[in-house]
Order: sequence, then structure tokens, then C-alpha cells
Amino acid sequence: MEINGYTVAIDNEMLYDNGLKIESLVVNGADDRMGMLLLSEEKQFVLRIYLILKETDFYSISHELQSFAFNSRDELLNFRNRLPEMTALEILYLMDPMPQILH
Repeated sequence: MEINGYTVAIDNEMLYDNGLKIESLVVNGADDRMGMLLLSEEKQFVLRIYLILKETDFYSISHELQSFAFNSRDELLNFRNRLPEMTALEILYLMDPMPQILH
């Protein structure tokens, strides 16, 4: 399947059987041997991030790195758009946010 000019080996059953939609593909500009495939769940506001690795002339999915849940589609899209520019520290915080202190 062609995504953003890159060929990615995706099992259609993975997408359709799990109700997933392709949101974006991000390839590391400094090292094109890896990237991230962003998939969203159609019935919920969940974004799943998969590590993709470059084979000879295409990328294949290695494994899921992380998933994030949002309150709305707009929040999901905002995160998706900001993700390539986020620092590692921002992403780490989002992966394990500090619990809110109850008063």
C-alpha cells in the first residue's frame, strides 16, 4: 500500500477486521530505515503508533509502540499533526502522565 510516497506492507485484514484507519506515516528524516505508522480506531478516538522498518524497497510493521486515547477526533488530529515535531520528553510524559493530585 502506498502512503505519503512510501510503500508499506499492510495486511488489509489487520485494518478492516480491527476497524483501523490509516492516519499518517512518519519516516525518520535522519535515518530512513525506520518510521512510524499512525492508525486510528474508527469507533473510538484512539491513535495507535506502530514502528515500521525498511526492507529492500518497502516498509513492514514491526510492532505497536504505543496507543493514545483522546476525548474527540479534533484532539486526535491535533496530536497526530504535532507528533513529528514533539520532543522525546513530551512524548515520554504523554506515555505516562503524572496522576492528578486529589484535594
